[in-house]
Amino acid sequence: MEEARESRDRHAGHQVWQQLGLNEILQHAGLSDRACLLSEAMTLNRLIFPLSEHAMPDWMRRTALADILGVIFPRCTTMLCTATWTGCTRTASASKTELAEREKTLFHLDDTLYLYESDLDLLRRPSGE
Repeated sequence: MEEARESRDRHAGHQVWQQLGLNEILQHAGLSDRACLLSEAMTLNRLIFPLSEHAMPDWMRRTALADILGVIFPRCTTMLCTATWTGCTRTASASKTELAEREKTLFHLDDTLYLYESDLDLLRRPSGE
């Protein structure tokens, strides 16, 4: 066997990324195609095997992520990862509403809000409240 790489969790993450249409959302927010691919790779890293931005490029090259995404990450650097995160955070507020709507549709969610009060909170509360 040559160049064995793990793929199962990366593939599952990629499928959810596609089902949510995250590339479209990020493109509407102004990110380039390359920045969208890198954003997906970095997001999957944070979900699967969280590393610093410095260690992320090596992780991307060691996994099957490049094969799954159909891209090569030879020139991916820490500086490029940092710049992409910065771009994502700038566009985050514009993307949150669209993503929330897609999540509600995909996962059949409603707008119900559940509040939780623990028994400890009740015990700490002065009587009469």
